[in-house]
Amino acid sequence: MSGKPDYRVWDQRTDGLRDTLREAGFDIDTRDVIQPGDCHAEDGERAMQQLLAGGRPLPTAIFCHSDEMAFGATAVLRAAGLRCPDDVSIAAFDDHPMSRWWGLTTVSQHAHEQGVRAAHAMIKAVSGDGNGSEKNPPADLKVELRVRDTTGPAPEPS
Repeated sequence: MSGKPDYRVWDQRTDGLRDTLREAGFDIDTRDVIQPGDCHAEDGERAMQQLLAGGRPLPTAIFCHSDEMAFGATAVLRAAGLRCPDDVSIAAFDDHPMSRWWGLTTVSQHAHEQGVRAAHAMIKAVSGDGNGSEKNPPADLKVELRVRDTTGPAPEPS
């Protein structure tokens, strides 16, 4: 391992967002796509500061690759006197336990259930009870959008 973070999952999330928006007739200005860093709150702070300092109009909605990034981005917006969703909507991914308290719109990927399934698979593999080909694989976990207070209709143009 090189020590360099693998951003494949972040690229997939960005591509999925971009593809879905294009299918709906919208597009993302590539100047508004800021690299995620390690997807911590500090990375969200840095990205939002960079977006605000860019001198361009703020997008009507922002998608963060993780809830933690959204926490940092939201803190910068608040410090700048901007509000969600009145000035800009923010949505993220992960459904972090604190997302409920922040009122963050997020995508739940059922991380706890993923962990349970991974632990069962690992135990099965190391105990010799499985060879990787299950007769009855578990049902797919569906992601769920949890709409909360940080998203709303786009602000009216000034």
